[in-house]
Amino acid sequence: MRRHLLPIHLLRTVTSGMAGEELMPVLVDAEYSLRLVALRAVLDTVRQAALETPLADVDVAWDLLVRVDGAAPEVVRRVLAYPYVGTWARSLLRRLRGAAPAATSVPVPPGGTVPLWVEVGYLHALAASAAARAGLAFRIRVPAVHGAVSLPTLGLVSPSGDPDSTEVANPAVSAATAQVTGLHGRVEVDIDGAVVRLPAALVDEGRSWRPVRRVRVTEGGAALAVTVDDLDPYRAPGGRSAAQPLGAAESARWRELLAQAWRLLVAVDGEAARTMGRVLGAITPLAHAERFSPRSASSADAFGSLLASTPDDAAQLAAVLVHEFQHSKLGAVMHLARLYEAGPDRLLYAPWRNDPRPLSGVLQGIYAFTGVTWFWRAHRHRAATEADRRLAEFEFALWRVQTTRTVASVRGNPDLTALGEWFVGRVGRWLAPWELEPVPWAIERAAGLAAAEHRTGWRLHHLRPAAEVVERLAAAWQAGTAARLPAAHRPVVEPAPDPARLETRAVLLRYRLADPAAFARFVAEPHRAVEAVQGADAADVLLAAGRFDDARTIHAARARRAPAGRDAWVGLTLCLCGQDPAPGTVDAAARSALLRHAEVVRAVACRVADTGRPAPDPVRLAAWLAGQLDRAAPAPATPR
Repeated sequence: MRRHLLPIHLLRTVTSGMAGEELMPVLVDAEYSLRLVALRAVLDTVRQAALETPLADVDVAWDLLVRVDGAAPEVVRRVLAYPYVGTWARSLLRRLRGAAPAATSVPVPPGGTVPLWVEVGYLHALAASAAARAGLAFRIRVPAVHGAVSLPTLGLVSPSGDPDSTEVANPAVSAATAQVTGLHGRVEVDIDGAVVRLPAALVDEGRSWRPVRRVRVTEGGAALAVTVDDLDPYRAPGGRSAAQPLGAAESARWRELLAQAWRLLVAVDGEAARTMGRVLGAITPLAHAERFSPRSASSADAFGSLLASTPDDAAQLAAVLVHEFQHSKLGAVMHLARLYEAGPDRLLYAPWRNDPRPLSGVLQGIYAFTGVTWFWRAHRHRAATEADRRLAEFEFALWRVQTTRTVASVRGNPDLTALGEWFVGRVGRWLAPWELEPVPWAIERAAGLAAAEHRTGWRLHHLRPAAEVVERLAAAWQAGTAARLPAAHRPVVEPAPDPARLETRAVLLRYRLADPAAFARFVAEPHRAVEAVQGADAADVLLAAGRFDDARTIHAARARRAPAGRDAWVGLTLCLCGQDPAPGTVDAAARSALLRHAEVVRAVACRVADTGRPAPDPVRLAAWLAGQLDRAAPAPATPR
């Protein structure tokens, strides 16, 4: 295995645009070497584990892979480089070493707890798949879970014909073995006497055989070739998942949307699309998410893959592909270049996540959303309809401001290496010219409201002001005097245990821009918005409709009646932003305090209410606090 280096001229490519065909082979080769290291770690750890298993020793499976490598090395590389082999290796190593499963930011298909030998046996299944692809004569036993056999990169054998939900329904998974035999170019799978002969062409469907779906699209000389894998047990981070095959209609929709999205990406930048096509290789489909709220994720262990909910349309899917491609690319770069020092887990604000994030996650988000901004910036000029153009303008404006602000917040972070500081600065220069590009005023304001909603909600959920500061401010408010605050009164990042929903109004604003007819129905019948948008109510519809006075009345009353509720404070903040009060007024001061110190305003209101005194008017309290707090406005501290 050779040493891998990332030349500085290629790192400049990473930080200055989406294209980079010279870069991709370097990253792909490095990731394959990393995969081989992970497999070696699996072999060494399993050999030391004295595992009881009905399967052959792992060295038998490895020897079969070595035999395939001698006959068809390109097949072995294709199989071992498959993204979900990396997910399996990490999952198995964590289990062997007693670590908890890896966390994931999206809901993934559940799976039962299998015996350890079944997880180890994925290696045997990999060997069978490689030998089958190469057309070798072979025989090897592999795991069969609930009567189904997974052959990674190829498909699923299920004599019962229904692999869909058995593992989900029964967490106590039944596990056995099956024999896979290859002879004269044909493959048979014997599961407890039920013999399934696979088609000569393994991409074809057959009795009891579901092949992995493959989609290939070529446009303008740029090719995208991906598997839409709903079968592999390690297609999602966090451990084993049950197979959840798509129906025919949903499969056809994915194929159609991928073709349309690829055409959009090629139209935006053909060279960038060709670069993406060198990396993207597998997609795990997730259930459809709420409209305008796509879910997607990727893992550094599964280079070149992503999980994604069924998209609303081709443009949304194109943005998701760019987003996760950027994550894969930067993940590979971080395996070769140290951008930050491993230190205390300082948690930071990231405007694309509802939870506090470590610096590594913020860097990943900056890079991914720079790519997202790049896509919407170009696509807004090519949108097919006026509604599509308005939505693209909104997405461009929103992610431009969110990413630019986050770059500024990370600069100078003490955990960045010199290379990391250089990297962040270069990405900032990539973004900088876009700040000068005009966006219609109404759309710019809508994007500003969406950004303010997320940041204010995040502060209310995850920042805890010092108890002494809250006590002094509440006492001063009640006494009508100025508060004497300690010199250092930074709030502490303390992640809230309950999941935050920080984009309800942003979704409603997207409806208003992209689907005015649906939004008009929300205004006329607010219960429709409640049904369609998680967390929405009539006051939110009024706010998104620009009826800030009416929405403010509702939110102010809620904040006064129940100051502990976070949502009313977010709504009140956005109403004050939308009303755009004149400088020097009470409303302007209240807006400033809520945007910068919402968690303090809420905490003081709660403390005053706890004393049994009349609940303070939330706007007047916020305006008063602006004068107390803006004398010093330190950044959030690190978590305890």
